[in-house]
Amino acid sequence: FVTEPIDEDDIIYKLEVLPQDSNISQVQLVSRLGIINLLVAKKMLKDGGVLIEGEATKINDIRNELNDLNIKYSITPEFKW
Repeated sequence: FVTEPIDEDDIIYKLEVLPQDSNISQVQLVSRLGIINLLVAKKMLKDGGVLIEGEATKINDIRNELNDLNIKYSITPEFKW
C-alpha cells in the first residue's frame, strides 16, 4: 500500500469561490458540492464565499471539478498540490 504525500497532508484548507458570472451548470455544481440549494449557490457565485473546508485530497477533488467548469476560486492556505 503506497501513500501519496497529499494523503498525509492534514492541513485544513478553505476553498472560496470568487465573484463571477455563472451559468446553470456552474450553479448546479456549486449547489451539489456545497450541499446548498440552487438559489444560495447562484448567490455564492455572484458574491463569492466559502464553498468548503477540508483536507488536501478532498479540496483537490473539488478543485478539479471546478476547473472542469471554469469556476474561479481561491484556496487558503497556499495549496501546493
